[in-house]
Amino acid sequence: MKYYLQIFYLFYVSLSTYYTLKISDDSFKVIFRIIVLTGIVITGIGFLQYFLHNLYSIPGAKTLYSLFANRNLFSSVVVILMPFSLYEWFSDKQKLWRIFSLISLIFSSATIGIIKARSSWLAVILATLFIFSILLLFKHLNKKKWKTILPISGILFVVFIAGYFSTKFVKDYQGHKKPWFGKVLHEETDAERKQIIDSKSFNIRWQAWKRTFPMIGEHFFTGVGPGNWKIIYPKYGIQGTRAERGFQQYIRPHNDYLWIFSENGIVCFLFYVAIFGIAIYHTIRAMRRNKNVALNSCLLWGIITYMVISFFSFPIC
Repeated sequence: MKYYLQIFYLFYVSLSTYYTLKISDDSFKVIFRIIVLTGIVITGIGFLQYFLHNLYSIPGAKTLYSLFANRNLFSSVVVILMPFSLYEWFSDKQKLWRIFSLISLIFSSATIGIIKARSSWLAVILATLFIFSILLLFKHLNKKKWKTILPISGILFVVFIAGYFSTKFVKDYQGHKKPWFGKVLHEETDAERKQIIDSKSFNIRWQAWKRTFPMIGEHFFTGVGPGNWKIIYPKYGIQGTRAERGFQQYIRPHNDYLWIFSENGIVCFLFYVAIFGIAIYHTIRAMRRNKNVALNSCLLWGIITYMVISFFSFPIC
């Protein structure tokens, strides 16, 4: 019952947030500025871990996870927070906060490049294409706006590329110049081995997904119960998985949609999807009516990126 109440509460908060935004956009400026500073802090901690091998006393898995459990969740949070920094950079009249916003965006782009989380990359690409399609459809982009968008986009892309190739730089720098990089080389080899065209992580997810489908089929209306996916999962076979060899025990399907559907049934799943559907509908409608296009574009970015990341990970937990 508690889990169902959480879903309904999230649905209620989403609607309340929308109607609050209709009343006043400026009332959120303080919140956006706090989020900008948050982005700087969490990415800054990540850089200390990456370059100086500090702050690993913070619990987490592998390398470069900042305040989060692992690098994939860290990358997801960074991507979802980026729209707030973008909005501040485009809209804030105070030079100081525009500088902070730019720093947050640069740190975030570098972090996404370093971590190499493909779900975050896909989320950014799809969200960008979707938003630009909406802006072009409603004719919100003119020559002046392109002159504002292209420079910042170019800067962030260059920073992203620099972050992507920084693994080799850190390795060479440690080996030839500065021994005080400590264990960075050892820790970073795991990230360095992570290839962009690599089906290993997808296969791990697919093994969980394809065993979740029959679970949904057998418990279509009621689900197996909150928290029971990891208990029921072995019933559908662990052959060919890491769990068969005792290396890993699946506790979630790495897909929020399948997770909610399998544990709570079709009704709860539809309510969950409706949260995003209603939010997308109202933001697009506001953009069509030319109501604070910049804010709604950034909010839409956040919604789309969250939805894409949820398909490959588990940000809901």
